[in-house]
Amino acid sequence: MSFTECGLEQEKRVRVAYDATRTLFVKQDVNNRYDVHMTVNNLGSIPRLDVGSHIRQLRTARKISLRALGEQLGISASALSQIETGRRQPSVARLHQIVSVLEAPLSAVFDTSMTPIIEPSSAIAPMGTAIQRGNEAAELTLDGGIHWLRLAPAPMPGLDLLKVTYPAGAGPAEYMRHNGQETAHVLSGELSFDIAFDHHVIKAGDSISYDSSTPHRVTNRTDRTAEAIWLVVNQAAEHGLHSV
Repeated sequence: MSFTECGLEQEKRVRVAYDATRTLFVKQDVNNRYDVHMTVNNLGSIPRLDVGSHIRQLRTARKISLRALGEQLGISASALSQIETGRRQPSVARLHQIVSVLEAPLSAVFDTSMTPIIEPSSAIAPMGTAIQRGNEAAELTLDGGIHWLRLAPAPMPGLDLLKVTYPAGAGPAEYMRHNGQETAHVLSGELSFDIAFDHHVIKAGDSISYDSSTPHRVTNRTDRTAEAIWLVVNQAAEHGLHSV
């Protein structure tokens, strides 16, 4: 769609926001519903995201130095700089810890330009309609090859919806805990959930919910890839995330 293809009345109802790689169209219909649609200017695909640059954006927005954030994370400023510059990928546990300290949702580590800044704000309210095509989903790969694909087509305050892929043998050695609630539904393969002193094997078609403040870790202990849908309900944290 372009302005030249719309009538004058349609032009009044279309707002367009640009960034360097994609175009976001927001169309309002006669019933005050919104269709949020993003098209991509580079052959219809979004490259895998540079999670380090987004961490740096979040950190600088909070006006926190590398050294100060590193101290809160328990790592050196040099190690944090390597994450921000893409020389190393954070683990799932480390990424949770970073966004917790920066008081940001998990979705914030995806391309920040994907968060539409649109007036009126009701454009992303529950009564609106947001559409994300299959080739528009933002994605990133973490340490160990664990891959996240953002499924939510528009920001959902307090919620993160992801498709997570665990390669064979992937998963952290350490336990982690953070405020919130998680629900996972395994699509293929199987995942091992160690939650406190309990061990659960969740296979394709199975689901599990747990309190994220309980020490936990998720691993793929098989020789085949596992995929799951993840819903994370975020809660304000007083003390952030901890490895245990």
